Amino acid sequence: MNKNRLLLVALLLLSVNFVISSKSNKVQADNPAEYAMDGETKLATGQSIPSFELTTPQGQVLKSSELKGKVLVLDFWASWCAPCKKLTGEINNLLTAYHGKSDFQMVGVNFREFNKDAALKYWSEHDYKFPMASDKDALGKAIQAGNPTILVVDKAGIVRGRWDAYTPETAEAVKKLVDSLL
Repeated sequence: MNKNRLLLVALLLLSVNFVISSKSNKVQADNPAEYAMDGETKLATGQSIPSFELTTPQGQVLKSSELKGKVLVLDFWASWCAPCKKLTGEINNLLTAYHGKSDFQMVGVNFREFNKDAALKYWSEHDYKFPMASDKDALGKAIQAGNPTILVVDKAGIVRGRWDAYTPETAEAVKKLVDSLL
């Protein structure tokens, strides 16, 4: 009898975990409270991106105010995060044609990195067409990003898409949204 109860409780916990984790794989819906963490609301689709300044390892400062007028893709990643690295590579490959366009910018935002040297080494070993930058996690914390999180921001500075996990469909969905905004 106790084994059956224990098994039932374990199955119930696994079911709850599955439901919670499957929600995090979806593009953010119109209800930002559905994606809240720790009693707060994440930056939602339809909201303005907060002001930020990101610095590249070369010292270039990327300011949100200077990126208005561009479709912006922010890719929050870390060198220890296997799904981040997979997603970053896929998005880089799908959006390569847009790099260098005056109305498009993608930035790899190094977030929750434990080893900055590992991040720099990883980035330098790959042929990414967009800059890596960081702001000591301020933007990622402000929007409650995870690893990975992808934001697509329109030319007016409004978030039009948010993905908080890797799925095989994520990169293609990001590309489709970017296509529609350019």
